[in-house]
Amino acid sequence: MPFDKDGLYVETTAERINHCRRLIHLHSICYYRFDINLVDDSKYDAWAKELQQLQMKYPEISKDVPYLYEFFKDFDGSVTGFNLPMNDIRMIKNVLFVVNRSYSHLMTEEMQDLYERIGS
Repeated sequence: MPFDKDGLYVETTAERINHCRRLIHLHSICYYRFDINLVDDSKYDAWAKELQQLQMKYPEISKDVPYLYEFFKDFDGSVTGFNLPMNDIRMIKNVLFVVNRSYSHLMTEEMQDLYERIGS
């Protein structure tokens, strides 16, 4: 694992690409499937811009990051996330976990029912 001069962990480029893809996917499901917004548009746009720049600068590394590569391979930052898989059960579980733990006031009846059915 890479560490900086102070001993703090530093993400590799591949890890950062993976992280940005997952953040964008999670927040797209929140917004498009459950109609909730956990971050403001400027934060989402910053992740999108960062991902777009990383994938342009490091196309071979990007290609080796398997998480939703087919959906993100031509990502230019202008896509809003509506085209991402909204029925990915693992990511839905993550969304429900995050919302239940940190934003419980946003949990709808539909989300609570789904959370209880599929578990955390």
